Amino acid sequence: MDLLIAANTVTQPNSDLAPATGTPGWATDGDPTTNTPATQAPAWHYNMMMAEMLAIVKAAGITPSNADWSQVLKAIQTIFSPAQRGVAPYSATLAQLIGGYPKYAIVVDATGIMWRSSADDNMTVPGADGAKWGLLFDGLATQEWADDRYQKSLGFTPVQQGGGAGQGTNKVTLGWAKDGSGLKCQIDATDEGYISFRGDQYFVPFSGSTSNSSSAAASISFTPVRSGRVKIDFNVGQSSSNNISSININTSGLNSLGGGGNHSATNLYVSSLLYEVSANTQAVFTVEGIFAGAATATSVGGVATFIPYND
Repeated sequence: MDLLIAANTVTQPNSDLAPATGTPGWATDGDPTTNTPATQAPAWHYNMMMAEMLAIVKAAGITPSNADWSQVLKAIQTIFSPAQRGVAPYSATLAQLIGGYPKYAIVVDATGIMWRSSADDNMTVPGADGAKWGLLFDGLATQEWADDRYQKSLGFTPVQQGGGAGQGTNKVTLGWAKDGSGLKCQIDATDEGYISFRGDQYFVPFSGSTSNSSSAAASISFTPVRSGRVKIDFNVGQSSSNNISSININTSGLNSLGGGGNHSATNLYVSSLLYEVSANTQAVFTVEGIFAGAATATSVGGVATFIPYND
């Protein structure tokens, strides 16, 4: 759009202006039946409307042209294009149009950083030296604010991962095994197996004794929830000088991994044995000591130590 190109036009200083007095009203074509005359549109009213529209076109940086009849629309689209975003990009042109950004206005710069205006009529550029802009969350998202807003919602205190002396930045994952067999740990992509607690390792004592007999026996039985190894230490003795005739061992649910025993005296036998046991399998161990003759007391005693596997 542009001004008239026609005979009898004048320059702006010589153009008609609105009257200083009078009552503003709406135009009419008139009505002969009521003797209402038609409104005569004066030149000043045309000048006013053209000035208003040309101001919009020029504010958008568009040069008026009578060959383009969509310049007002284009100007409006240009001026309000930032408003199409939730947070508009900073625009020096818009700052000029509105006389500077208002206090607390939020913009985003070309690198994606968001800024908050700290003054009214702000013509400065975000990020420049002395600019009246601050980072959006400065002074807002404080640690105290985050703790109050989010920590309470968690209902527990998170544990920091890494950051301690000699610690790396590896990702540590803890989780309960799908089959309910225990707590597992993974470091990055490596499965480190189960975490053992004090209750996972236990000790089972066993003993048996007889009077005026040549033999004695003792037995233990337990069912572990995890697979592991069992170390059984026991001794067989008699209150006499009778020699040991035999040591009989019977097991169920235990896979022997080795071990042995020895005679520290003719009437004393000491042994350590190692076994493997599977999860949820009843393990039974029975030992019987037989001597060459009877005695006042014949006894068997020991301790079974269970240590779960870590895988």
